[in-house]
Amino acid sequence: MEMTFSQKVKEEITSQDFSDEQLKWILCGFLKNNIILHMNSDEYTWEIKTKSPNIVRFIVKSFIKLFNIEKNLSYTSKTKSSSRVYKLTFKGDFNFIEKNLMIFDDPRKLFASDDDKHAFLIGTFLSGGSLNDPISSNYHFEIRSHNVDLIDVICEILLAMKINAKKMERQNSYIVYVKKSESISDILKTMNALESMFDYEDKRIYRDYSNQMHRLNNLDMSNLKKTIDASQKQIDMIKIIMNNKELSSLLSEKEKLFCKIRLQYPQYSLSEIAIFFKTNYGIDVTRTGLNHYVRKIKKLIEMI
Repeated sequence: MEMTFSQKVKEEITSQDFSDEQLKWILCGFLKNNIILHMNSDEYTWEIKTKSPNIVRFIVKSFIKLFNIEKNLSYTSKTKSSSRVYKLTFKGDFNFIEKNLMIFDDPRKLFASDDDKHAFLIGTFLSGGSLNDPISSNYHFEIRSHNVDLIDVICEILLAMKINAKKMERQNSYIVYVKKSESISDILKTMNALESMFDYEDKRIYRDYSNQMHRLNNLDMSNLKKTIDASQKQIDMIKIIMNNKELSSLLSEKEKLFCKIRLQYPQYSLSEIAIFFKTNYGIDVTRTGLNHYVRKIKKLIEMI
């Protein structure tokens, strides 16, 4: 099965190397949004679920690098609703890890730099984020959580990036989302998903170009229909006048020439007829001038 755009972004992120400080904040953001705590006797059990094997490997490697607790890690997988779900389990006394990752603290009081905030954003995205492929019907980036305080933190991080995100509640979850395509590109850049960002921009530009061409084609067809309808009305009036010697005698030579061109080229707009006057007869006449001819023809018809 082909990966979704979200999966490609997460795969790119989890394939990168991060500093220990970045990993700390990534894990903090991830665990705040994806952890179930169990207490059996004197032993803690942390349970994390994800559908991505890449994320499982990334989380395990990060814990091993930061805390050297390989012996306490295990994971299982099972198929659920046609997709595989991975469950990562940590066992032991994790007071030291909790304090280092500040899982139960307000991160806003602890961020020391923008890099900390951006790494935290990466963690929350890996645990509950998604974005539409830009080729799809609409631009959409979101992070979902059961923790409304976490959603507020994410909104503040995005606002500091000059991205005005919105939030909503849906099906017992809270969602922060962004619809503006340029802002989504900025988020991808901030998360250092540069390959995905360039892919996103290429697809966005292609989509916008295709939509613009479609609108222009529709506009051209609409304008052509208006031109043909107006031309047909003029032709009907001209035929009546040309078959009436008294009325046709009231037309000037230029007006008669206009009638001749209109009958010969019904598909021409008035602007194109003005060009035809200049090119073929050396006569300067504007579109406004031709409109005067049309109004005179209408008045002659009203005389009948």
